[in-house]
Amino acid sequence: MADGAAHAVLRWGLAALLYGAGAVVCWLRVIVVGRDRLAWTLLAVGVTLYVAGSVITVADGSADTESAPLAAHLGWLLFYPCAYAGLVVLARATLRPFTLAFALDGILLALALAAVAAAALVPQFGDDFATMDLIAGLSFPAGDLLLLGFSLWIALLAGWHTSPMWRLLVYAFALLLVADVGLAVQATTSTFGEDAISSTSYPLGLALIGVAAWQERGRTRELRADVTALLVLPACAVAGALLVLVVGEPLGLASAAEYLCFAVLVLAFIRMALVAGHLIGLQEGKRFERGFEEATIGMAIIDEHLRWVRVNPALAALLGATPRALTGGSVLDATPDHLHALSRQAFAETLRTGDPIIDERGQLVRRDGRRVNLLVTGSVIEGDDGAPQFFAQLRDITAELRADRRTEAVARLTRAALDEPDIGALMREFSEVVKGALPARLAAILVTDGADEDTRVASATGPVDAQLQRDVGRSNGQRAHTIATGLPVVVNDLPSEDRFVPSRWLLDAGIHRTLSVPVTSREGTSAVLAAHRGPDDPEFGTDDVRFMEAVANVLASALERADAEAEHRHLALHDPLTGLANRTLLAAHMDHALAAAERQDGRVALLLVDLDRFKGVNDTMGHSVGDQLLATVADRLRHHARGGDLVARLGGDEFVVVFDAVASVHDVVHVARRLLAAIAEPIEIAGRELDVTGSVGIVVADGAGGDPEGLLRDADVAMYRAKADGGGRYELFDADLRASVLDRLAVERDLRRAVERGELALHLQPLIDLERQRPVGFEALVRWDRPGHGLVSPASFIGVAEETGLIVPVGDWVLREACRQIAALNATAEEPILLSVNLSARQLTEDLILAVRSALTAEGLAPELLTLEITESFLIEEHGAMAVLDAVRELGVSLALDDFGTGYSSLSALQRHAVDTLKLDRTMVSSVATSATAAAVARAAVEMAAALGLDVVAEGIEDVEQLRIVRELGCQVAQGYLFARPMPAADAAAYLRGESWSGAFAAALPSR
Repeated sequence: MADGAAHAVLRWGLAALLYGAGAVVCWLRVIVVGRDRLAWTLLAVGVTLYVAGSVITVADGSADTESAPLAAHLGWLLFYPCAYAGLVVLARATLRPFTLAFALDGILLALALAAVAAAALVPQFGDDFATMDLIAGLSFPAGDLLLLGFSLWIALLAGWHTSPMWRLLVYAFALLLVADVGLAVQATTSTFGEDAISSTSYPLGLALIGVAAWQERGRTRELRADVTALLVLPACAVAGALLVLVVGEPLGLASAAEYLCFAVLVLAFIRMALVAGHLIGLQEGKRFERGFEEATIGMAIIDEHLRWVRVNPALAALLGATPRALTGGSVLDATPDHLHALSRQAFAETLRTGDPIIDERGQLVRRDGRRVNLLVTGSVIEGDDGAPQFFAQLRDITAELRADRRTEAVARLTRAALDEPDIGALMREFSEVVKGALPARLAAILVTDGADEDTRVASATGPVDAQLQRDVGRSNGQRAHTIATGLPVVVNDLPSEDRFVPSRWLLDAGIHRTLSVPVTSREGTSAVLAAHRGPDDPEFGTDDVRFMEAVANVLASALERADAEAEHRHLALHDPLTGLANRTLLAAHMDHALAAAERQDGRVALLLVDLDRFKGVNDTMGHSVGDQLLATVADRLRHHARGGDLVARLGGDEFVVVFDAVASVHDVVHVARRLLAAIAEPIEIAGRELDVTGSVGIVVADGAGGDPEGLLRDADVAMYRAKADGGGRYELFDADLRASVLDRLAVERDLRRAVERGELALHLQPLIDLERQRPVGFEALVRWDRPGHGLVSPASFIGVAEETGLIVPVGDWVLREACRQIAALNATAEEPILLSVNLSARQLTEDLILAVRSALTAEGLAPELLTLEITESFLIEEHGAMAVLDAVRELGVSLALDDFGTGYSSLSALQRHAVDTLKLDRTMVSSVATSATAAAVARAAVEMAAALGLDVVAEGIEDVEQLRIVRELGCQVAQGYLFARPMPAADAAAYLRGESWSGAFAAALPSR
């Protein structure tokens, strides 16, 4: 009795304590520990259900009987699927890979054992038990065996000694199996006793489950199983089921055994399908493993705690480590410090959302401290333990980013080369970009200005001192070697370099690696682009050379552009023949000089230099000699002018010297004399010695009252005064000259309105036929009835009209009015009256053709009655003008060569451009009566005209002796005061009707 009482106490007192402890401990494990929470939740639910079944039994009062309530059996039975599901989840966390097929193996085995038991026991004892007792008697031991076998299998695979959790679980399920088997034996032998020692195994087993909850399950291990191992257990279960069906059929198999056998077969079929899928997965896994291990880009699997679960060799090499060294370590160990918080946040967000990462940029740190730029692509996957993991592909894009940076750098420099006008700023930008894009400690541009010895560091991104300047200029240094070879020079160990003498400054600065490339343009190598690194920096490689060559090409283009722009600016501001400043630069300089003089209350002087008789040099020796003469004079002016004074060429043979600051007029005159003396020195050109003189006009003005155009105009007036006085001298612009200038300005102002106001008048001077002794025509001569001055002669305004261009509208008016007046005279004359009209050089454009045709047509005047007079200079200089006159002559109009004998006649030009009449100048005619030489020249001219078939008109006949001589010389026509002064058109008609000219012939001709 004492033993029975002790057993009862142990069973019910201690059992209650152990039942409760086991359940509570399991739930505490779920609440406190996060790891494997799902698995222990399932186990805690199972233990709780088991305890609930026991509590129901005690409450029902059947604890001491053989039969328990249905609810108690249900609680006990539900313990097994919950516990088995929890073990499966734990197994998946312990062994990898672990599939559902492995979980079915235990169920298959349990069902097969249950079928065997049903086939063996039910026919023998089925009639003695109730249905629930029968089910319990078969199910509980089978479930215990299932849990025991499964946990024992996992414990052995995970490591018996290294997995205390699995070891305790094995002990716990073994106790439950012992208790249920003992209970089943008691039931079959009808020896049930409430104080049986086997009953104490239940609370001890559940208590051990609670203890196991707080033990380590060990490290996750890789599950390696071949096909045979995968098929042994299910094959045994199927074989047992088939054996029961085959052997038990003749013996009268119970229906429960049949149902269990059919369940085994169906579950085995499902198991086979799962195994097939697993095998396919294994094959895919092998392919993945092979691809993972052999991939050339980095791959990794990262768990939710940012630990490396798996790393392939490519990623390990990228990080300067081995896969084994990285596995299990933290990803943050290879992450830059400032990115830790961001990395945690971003990774947690990725795991939460499950969104894939596509081509995101990141950085990791190698074991040697260097940073690697990566392009990350990955997605969230499920780990073998069901926890989320991240599969990442990491591609090293450091080289790509460096190439992109360099490409962008070259593009940036290309834009700068086109936009930056300051070559110094451009070189500084080139140096800075090269230093940053390579990278390098020092980048420099070494520019050669002419000879090799004149070399300088044009730009550098580091300190530059005199020693470095001397080093780069040496003929045996790296710069000279680069230029000599014309190729990039790469040096990765400068102290041991023997191709050239290394720069001592670079060595002292700790430079061990250098790269230099020539900057070569169409003109040759004008610079060297160099970059330098220290001993701990990477060596210069092929990519570095390519980048430097690309930059050097852009730099060469930039230097070419700068040279071209400088040349363009020079050409835009300088005369191409002499290299002196042109009008544009002269005007800008004069504005600046006048402004400075105004600020400083100073004066500015301007010297206008014009070569005397330069036209004769061009006419007789050719324009090439004239150009050489101008270039020589320009050099002399530049050499003898004061330092800082501007020497410019206005055009033709005119030069200007500007004095920015004038202390006294005496100083200006002194320089003018020096310039005249320099010009007068003999000049040898093409083996011939030329004597040239110049005329200088000087104007001195205050800054406040001067303007560039006004000073040039005043100097021009003074220069022409010097030239009028014989040349080879200077003239200082003064008050008298200023009055003359003001008078000319007034003439110009009034003349502009003269045509509009009808102030011009036309006078006609008769042309007398010496053979017929009567007038045959008139020369039209313009007069100006200027308000306040009366009728003024052409001498007072034609010069101004020529200079200002007003001669064109004046000449057009003269042509139209002369045609109108001669047409009116012809209307009443007995025979045709001829008309001669003078032309200015400014009129000889294509517009003249239209003007002549329009005037003739408007008045109905025949073209052959009109003669246009030109001077000799047109035959020599104005080739375009003569083309216009040739076209006018084709209209039927005659041409007369006026003032013949006063200029530089060209007989060849006279032959090329046909004229109809020569007019001997009045200066020649006035001398024929007193000078035998003049008479001989006049006779030669008349004879030449006769030989060419030209008529000759003698101008300026003022006395009967001149008339007699020119008539004897053979002149056909004459005009002059002897016959009549120029007269208005109304007087011309009366002149034709009278015979006032006959007296002159009567006096000149001998009586008969």
